[in-house]
Amino acid sequence: MLAVLVAVVRKYGEDSGGSLAALIAYRAFFSLFPLLLLLTTVLGYVLAGDPGLREEVVDSSLAQFPASSYRGARWRAAASLSW
Repeated sequence: MLAVLVAVVRKYGEDSGGSLAALIAYRAFFSLFPLLLLLTTVLGYVLAGDPGLREEVVDSSLAQFPASSYRGARWRAAASLSW
């Protein structure tokens, strides 16, 4: 059992497992921003004709962020302008 653990750790080091894991995390993190832009664009087109649903999406999105009521009101105003 100990030999298997040592062999796995050795192979992980030989294959630069730490660097590969960091590379995957880096690429995954920076791929989120373009995906969020795409999602925002698609939602903008889909929700353009339904102001009630748009307001519901904005409110539910803003509810996910911890913010004071002032910041929430300011974000809501900014979100309304961008639609």
